Amino acid sequence: MKWGLSMIYSFEEIDNETLARKEWAKENYDYDIEHLIDMLITLPKPCDEIEDCSSNYISGQQCQCQRGIFHNEEHQKIYLSLLELFIALLITDTLFRGYVENKNCE
Repeated sequence: MKWGLSMIYSFEEIDNETLARKEWAKENYDYDIEHLIDMLITLPKPCDEIEDCSSNYISGQQCQCQRGIFHNEEHQKIYLSLLELFIALLITDTLFRGYVENKNCE
């Protein structure tokens, strides 16, 4: 089923989603760097079918699928920061290797 931008949600659905996000944000998270590294290696897929995730349309990146992957909002933010750093390092490494190879050819 495809959801359009004109999808209408009841106040109850929105309130339930808001309450779930607030409870999720309050949960404790014990830092586990090994778990975060494992998540970087095997990227979690948040929604099976994003079009079918009504929670995603209400909560965006804090949908019920994301809340099922991450212990709380802080865990998600740490993961996303590490993912951004990891991607930046991969890009830098790729560019640097290309520069070194081209420099040797000159």
